[in-house]
Amino acid sequence: MTKRRQKVTRRQVLAGAGAGAATASGGALKLGSSVAHAADVSFGTDILPLINRQCVICHMPGGEQGDLGLYPDAFGALVGVPSGQSPLLLIEPGSAERSYLYRKLVRTQDAAGGSGVRMPFQRDPLDAAQIESFRLWIEQGAKRK
Repeated sequence: MTKRRQKVTRRQVLAGAGAGAATASGGALKLGSSVAHAADVSFGTDILPLINRQCVICHMPGGEQGDLGLYPDAFGALVGVPSGQSPLLLIEPGSAERSYLYRKLVRTQDAAGGSGVRMPFQRDPLDAAQIESFRLWIEQGAKRK
């Protein structure tokens, strides 16, 4: 696959091509798969900027909403950390459905034994492409890279 094709595929995935989609590249995504193989989602490039724009304002040290401080180490505060509102981890690498933060983004926290409201609270919800980026990052193992 050419470098140019990888970039197009990555854009398509982050724009919501997501699970169940196939691209003209002949398998950049496995049909029905929840993990994009050619479109690794990067914490530093794709996820952290979303957290900084949408989440940190309410989750700063000293004024953390829900006892969750996301600054200065959002990754360390989320990945493998138990939720205070649910029996789930905030981010369980490899499983968006078992990740409480993902459940809060898609409004299914009650079904996971949690509570509260959709995140980000009192802000516009993340769009489908942003939520898909979170889902893919988690499904790909929620790596710090």
